[in-house]
Amino acid sequence: MPLSPPALSLARLIIEIKILLRCSVASRLTILASPHFQIPPIEKDAWKKGEMSMESKWEMYEAELGKVGEHLPTLNEALKELEGMIHCPECCTEGGFSYDDVDLWSRLRSLTLIKGAEFPPGVMAYLINLEKKGDVPLYFGMQV
Repeated sequence: MPLSPPALSLARLIIEIKILLRCSVASRLTILASPHFQIPPIEKDAWKKGEMSMESKWEMYEAELGKVGEHLPTLNEALKELEGMIHCPECCTEGGFSYDDVDLWSRLRSLTLIKGAEFPPGVMAYLINLEKKGDVPLYFGMQV
């Protein structure tokens, strides 16, 4: 089934800011005081078996946290562009709640970790509506 034009626009926007999302959010998730993202000490040793040591990963995350000034203008522009793409506070595309909403809302929820991210009114209404419906809190109170 082909994607509708609004869904294609959302997909294009997500692809355009994919690296920004990965860098900006991953570095914050590592320091977030949430049980969802805590790694038991035994499992931390398993991370060292990869190509990067834990020390290298921490250095990379700290470097990304320092780049917030570089990423914020691009992020805020993308959020402004997204404002016109969201169909309504209940769903991002016409036809009602769909997988597009699951994907988009989870990405937007991660962005609520970023201090200085400016969510336009329509995007904020969408976030808050699905936060309440899904009973899953946003991260505004834990911004870094």
